[in-house]
Amino acid sequence: MYQKYTRAAHVMLRTMVTIAGLLTGCMVASGQQPCRLECDTINRPFRVIEYVTNATPECKVKIVAAVRACSGVWEIEIRSIELLEGCAGVDYALVRQRATSDFVRLNASGLPTDNAIWRIASPSCWQFVPPGRLVPCRTECCISNLRVEKRSDCASWSIVAEGRSMARPTCPLRRNQDSSGPIEPTANQGCFFSCEPILLTK
Repeated sequence: MYQKYTRAAHVMLRTMVTIAGLLTGCMVASGQQPCRLECDTINRPFRVIEYVTNATPECKVKIVAAVRACSGVWEIEIRSIELLEGCAGVDYALVRQRATSDFVRLNASGLPTDNAIWRIASPSCWQFVPPGRLVPCRTECCISNLRVEKRSDCASWSIVAEGRSMARPTCPLRRNQDSSGPIEPTANQGCFFSCEPILLTK
């Protein structure tokens, strides 16, 4: 009981340190955080959301995520991405990156935007599963803690700061056969690493 309490207190303290940095507009470097905050899922259940977007001009995808409020923070878990159409030959890492960014930047979850903290947990390693899904293949996550504020006109909002905790790339990466080109995430590759900041994704 005591061990569980101290572990929960440690996780909460680490989260609050990150939030404190966000509130001062600073990027905070912290140790690896767990994918999920320690809130009771019975009293603080997740709400599953499915959102369709274009990860590239041709590639339409459906991103599956889950959201909840926990200890004053809004949690967003990225769970899977389904490739719907026009995605043949795409870079899966780029698709994962852009789909996640669109989901967050367009507030597909309908979360509060007035001086709020959003915690985005996205698995660091993904794999393609036929006929057309991207799913996690490791348990580690990349965490983005975003500070969201209403603009002065109160009619719009923006992400004003991002604090990150990045999982180490434990998933195997494969390069072109001549070892000179970029990483090619293909169906034959297995796990691939994808862990980019929300604010830097175009």
